Amino acid sequence: MTTIAEQLHSQGRSEGRAQGRSEGRAQRRSEGRSEGRAEGAARLLLRALRSRGLVVNAEAEQRIRACTELSTLERWLDRALVVSSVDDVFEDALRTQS
Repeated sequence: MTTIAEQLHSQGRSEGRAQGRSEGRAQRRSEGRSEGRAEGAARLLLRALRSRGLVVNAEAEQRIRACTELSTLERWLDRALVVSSVDDVFEDALRTQS
């Protein structure tokens, strides 16, 4: 025979687990959407550069694909439409590293 306290404790634990699972799934979905947006932006950026006839070397491609900040990828994409070289896409990063 279980006491009321034990029943409440068990019920609270079960509810806590359910809430934790729900929150975990929501967080994974959100992270997945963010990653998907960044991957899509990287693909679009590479496509824009190549369609303009610019040669994207392996180092630049890796840098673009490794970037997970959507705002950075969007800034690079805006530049990709007007720059004369792939290196110019990253110009602000080069200036801040010096």
